[in-house]
Amino acid sequence: MTFDSKIYGQTIAQTIESECIRQIDKDFQYMCLICKTDSIRKNLQDGFGTPMFYSFENYMNVLDTGFSSTFFMGLEQDDFNSVLAGIEMNYK
Repeated sequence: MTFDSKIYGQTIAQTIESECIRQIDKDFQYMCLICKTDSIRKNLQDGFGTPMFYSFENYMNVLDTGFSSTFFMGLEQDDFNSVLAGIEMNYK
């Protein structure tokens, strides 16, 4: 995998299929973030995958770093609706 594909969740096959090793598939990236947000919500709020593996605060830090923003760290604890809105906002 390239550095970019590790950060944005693309597999090497998906990266190579795009015919450009440095190209990022924004639609795939968006879908991965939505799915990851849901799995973190399930772990923290529903106890899915107990023991608790994720940290809401750490995930907000990852999102702010990836999007070069401060939006996510300002959210209320476990406000996943706002997390999804923030991800959507960054992909418009």
